[in-house]
Amino acid sequence: MSSFFKNRTRLFLILFVCFGAVALHIFQLDYNTGYAPEQPIAFSHKLHAGKLELECKYCHTNVAKGAPATVPPLSTCMGCHAVVATEQPEIKKLKDAWDKGEAIAWVRIHRLPDHAYFNHSAHINAGLDCSRCHGEVKEMERIT
Repeated sequence: MSSFFKNRTRLFLILFVCFGAVALHIFQLDYNTGYAPEQPIAFSHKLHAGKLELECKYCHTNVAKGAPATVPPLSTCMGCHAVVATEQPEIKKLKDAWDKGEAIAWVRIHRLPDHAYFNHSAHINAGLDCSRCHGEVKEMERIT
């Protein structure tokens, strides 16, 4: 093979890799990958969705009604934790916020790029399970 074709192939390969990297960045296909921030109150999906078998829809009440799944209001947490595990340090934080009338400042985990739109309700009402996109949440201490 002549040197011309070797250089042309090499150039094509370099341009292809560069184009792919730029496309990945522009379309943000790696958006939020592996992001698992600390939350103001430690919450275990492994306990709630796994061991206790609470359905996603129990806490994320908007998931079947609209585009966002929404973070549950403090009243949902306190529905159980007014009487369950009340002496646990993290539950005391919930109770303190509840008594003060304050919301918990949860750190958002999943965020779509600005050019994308996703409607949870369309997928949930079509019968898709949350784990199809979010993974086995019932096995996760912290969501990633």
